[in-house]
Amino acid sequence: MKERIITISIFVAVIATSVYFGFHRLESYSGVDEPLWSYDRVPQFWDAIQSMKWKYTALCDKPGVTLAAISGIGLHWVSGDPAKLGDLRYAPKSPQDLQALRSLYFDLRLPVYLFTLAMLPIFYWLIKKLLGKNIARSSIIFIGLSPVLLGISLMINADAVLWSLIPLALLSFLVYQKENNRNFLYLSGFLLGLALIDKYIANILFLFFFGLIFLKYIFEGETRGAEKYFKKAFADFGLLILVSAVTIFVFFPAVWVKPKILLDVTIYSKAFYRTWRIFFALLLLAAADTYLLKSKIISMICDPIRTRKNWLRGAVYAIALALMAFVFVNTYSGMKFFDFQPVFNFPTLELKQINARFGEPLIIMLSSFYPFLFSLIPAAAILFVLAVVRSGVRRMGKDESLPVFCLLLFILFYYLGSAASGVSPTPRYQIVLYPVASIIAAIGLGHLLDMKSLKKYFSSVRSHLAVLLILFAVSIWSLVSIRPFYLSYTSDLLPKQDILDLRNMGDGSWESAQYLNGLPDAKNIKVWADEGGVCEAFVGACSDTLKPDQLNTSFDYFVVSAGREAKSVHMAQTRLTKLNGAIEVGSLYSETNPYQFQLNVGGRSGNFVKVMKADSLP
Repeated sequence: MKERIITISIFVAVIATSVYFGFHRLESYSGVDEPLWSYDRVPQFWDAIQSMKWKYTALCDKPGVTLAAISGIGLHWVSGDPAKLGDLRYAPKSPQDLQALRSLYFDLRLPVYLFTLAMLPIFYWLIKKLLGKNIARSSIIFIGLSPVLLGISLMINADAVLWSLIPLALLSFLVYQKENNRNFLYLSGFLLGLALIDKYIANILFLFFFGLIFLKYIFEGETRGAEKYFKKAFADFGLLILVSAVTIFVFFPAVWVKPKILLDVTIYSKAFYRTWRIFFALLLLAAADTYLLKSKIISMICDPIRTRKNWLRGAVYAIALALMAFVFVNTYSGMKFFDFQPVFNFPTLELKQINARFGEPLIIMLSSFYPFLFSLIPAAAILFVLAVVRSGVRRMGKDESLPVFCLLLFILFYYLGSAASGVSPTPRYQIVLYPVASIIAAIGLGHLLDMKSLKKYFSSVRSHLAVLLILFAVSIWSLVSIRPFYLSYTSDLLPKQDILDLRNMGDGSWESAQYLNGLPDAKNIKVWADEGGVCEAFVGACSDTLKPDQLNTSFDYFVVSAGREAKSVHMAQTRLTKLNGAIEVGSLYSETNPYQFQLNVGGRSGNFVKVMKADSLP
């Protein structure tokens, strides 16, 4: 009973804290890309459902169906036509118009946020099954109070749903492998199906799950022999594919009228398009060997590796540690080898020079841990590294559970996929890895408390509860330190002059608009902003275009942000754009410009949002 009370108390505390910090942000935020969903895609999906025009449930290439289905629940409370509200984005607005826009976003964001909170008990249940209740409790604190995960959960964005679906599908599959219980296989397939119709990157799990079949055989062995093991494993893998396909078919009505969309979501998607032929060839060869040759070829390949499995495990940990070590050394030496920051920004000349020296895939692999480690709260980052070090070095010669090894392997596999596709994994692009990191950090905490010098002090329930309270306190401090710009969270471990992700989702736009709204005669002021979110929350006329034929206005104020500098300057130079007939776009970002309002996101001067008066600029 006491253990159950502790667990329930953790959930109540985590959810209450999350709501306290996040609830107000549901309407007091103006983000990038959200207008595509709020004014268009979410209403389109539910209009198509209501009118039974199934083909119109195909919204975009993401495809974003899971997000639209969840977010659209809030349409019941929306007053007015979202499309007409969208027409107000760049136009002068009344206070009533602004309130209508705020209410629209609140209504559509709230179901998404509640969905993410509802996933926390499922995380706990699966982690407990896999690794025990103590690790599950610590994981829930790290996951539920992660600033980055809270930030993305408050948005209408496919990643707001994806960050829970992919890790949960992975955990469920690992529990299936551990317990040999097909119920978890069905759950994994269902969650994978929902993830696939949310964002195509979920296809990476098909490849990873296929690899896990061989890893389980190599690391844990099978008394039944290779033939029986692989027959069952491949049959179950086929069942997983079937369940995910059925889930797609049931929840994505456009597939009913155009079955090819099922292929577009899976093997023809951007994440799978280059590799699906290789994957299917391997799958067919493995199946043929298993059912025709009794797994002789697979045994010839896997059995020698089984005898050297510690070398394989050691190599994975060594690669992870080497990549993390490079990130720390390069960061704390002042980016001695190359600057990480351009890798995650709009392409620049500096990045092209780096690529010429190292090559794009290698650059992405070397850089991927940079935004990852420094957007974890310090305690989680340190415990994450501790878990990898202890598992990879101190336990090198001992048996270790396959699930723990696979969590780290998934992170490396994800980075390898990003490198192969040429996509730099910004914090948002690797959002699905933060729950995985939280679990590994919780494992690191377990390693720490299991040390001989500490174990005697933390063996009781009371002492364990004290540790959880400390975790809770440091997590709250991290939320306080970045409030309300949770998605832009940067750890204090990162030097102040460095930035993680300048391609942020609009942090500071809302606050800039509120400053402008407080100016005398604000409704008659004309503003140019490099982020459309400013225009959406501003009461007057506003533009974010850089098309010369649409810049016939003389602007009174300019709003610029570090996150849009590279892109805006590049586009302005491409289109030979000047504002107010004479102002070079690049000059707006000069540090010497006088400004009327400035916001440094996360207290970092390099991550700024500025409001400048046109007649004060040189």
